[in-house]
Amino acid sequence: MLIDVKNAVAVGVMPAVLFLIGLYVCLVGSKIMIAWLVARSRGFLKSRGYVYVNRLLGVALVVFAVLFLRDGLSFFGINLG
Repeated sequence: MLIDVKNAVAVGVMPAVLFLIGLYVCLVGSKIMIAWLVARSRGFLKSRGYVYVNRLLGVALVVFAVLFLRDGLSFFGINLG
């Protein structure tokens, strides 16, 4: 059942206003939370362990890219071995 404009106006403006307030509180609040977490973890982001984990994940991405490329080419009948 679709709600038309007349029914929405009959309900009132307050639900729409509360929805928008809640939406912006969540959007802005989540960005503030992310900024706070990044500021607190600055030392961790500069550590050797973090750098090595990122390098390992980069290698894993390349491996999966090659596997998916090989899989995709075999779908078109091109076998690389």
